[in-house]
Amino acid sequence: MRPQEADFAKWAEPLLKMVGERFRIHSVFVVRATAVEPIVAPSYRFYPHETTEASQIEAALQAYGVRRSVGESRRSFSFNLLSLCALKKSHVV
Repeated sequence: MRPQEADFAKWAEPLLKMVGERFRIHSVFVVRATAVEPIVAPSYRFYPHETTEASQIEAALQAYGVRRSVGESRRSFSFNLLSLCALKKSHVV
């Protein structure tokens, strides 16, 4: 969607709030999902009786060489770990 289109301002507004004057938005790509599916690690399907959230967290801790902070909740830790995994993958050369 380009700036000359009627709905551009509606879709660009949230983006402009995030970037302010730092970036110019030339176009907006609007996507409407027609179906959704859960994203599930293959381990849950291949080893359903052995795979748990805890085992997945432990495997990721070992794979990425991180350890849990003292007092960190499981939910915040899982989110932080997912962020770390995504960050690490985005910087792979």
